[in-house]
Amino acid sequence: MNVFRDLFISADVERMSAAVAEMEKALPAGWKRDKAAEARSRAAPTLTKRVSYCFSSEKAQERPAAMLILAQKDMDRFYVSNIIPLERHQLERAEYNRVLEDFYERVVRPYAEKAKMEHELTRAEVGLEQWMDPTTAERLRAFSACANKGTGASHPNDRERWKAFLLSAHQTDCNMDPSTLARWLVEVEGWSPETAEQLALEYESGRDLLAYANH
Repeated sequence: MNVFRDLFISADVERMSAAVAEMEKALPAGWKRDKAAEARSRAAPTLTKRVSYCFSSEKAQERPAAMLILAQKDMDRFYVSNIIPLERHQLERAEYNRVLEDFYERVVRPYAEKAKMEHELTRAEVGLEQWMDPTTAERLRAFSACANKGTGASHPNDRERWKAFLLSAHQTDCNMDPSTLARWLVEVEGWSPETAEQLALEYESGRDLLAYANH
């Protein structure tokens, strides 16, 4: 399934400050550092004062105009926390990833490799094992393959397979959220959006009930 990609850079505040200064000196055409946006971010009231940097991209053939925020995630790591469109309400997943990939390939990667700075761009295509263990993934696939896609989990045999998946998801602390489950059912397995949404709601309520029962 296609997902929003993430970019992580291993660096403390001091090292990242030096890295951004060097990246700024060699920014490729179409990119600029947005210090005005950084100043606004620093002035905004927040619970935690974490460092962030802003870079803006001009509209190109396959890349929309956008502002990318490189923010401190913890003491020794920064990440791209958001990409905000500059000419429209929101970015499609593919557009978001194109901006991030361009920033990585043309801005971050050349410097990071030269400076031996650890960095990671996550994959755009992931399987169920991204969110759950193999057994839970197999139970979800078994339910989806055998169930009547028009009735969801209403048939007794489908219901048993669905409950087996829910129990396994609970026992293994599966981190797939309901909206991602609905997306997987529709985009990968071909379920209707309406039925997928109903199953996602059942998944959420089932996980909540099982968690409550363990208290």
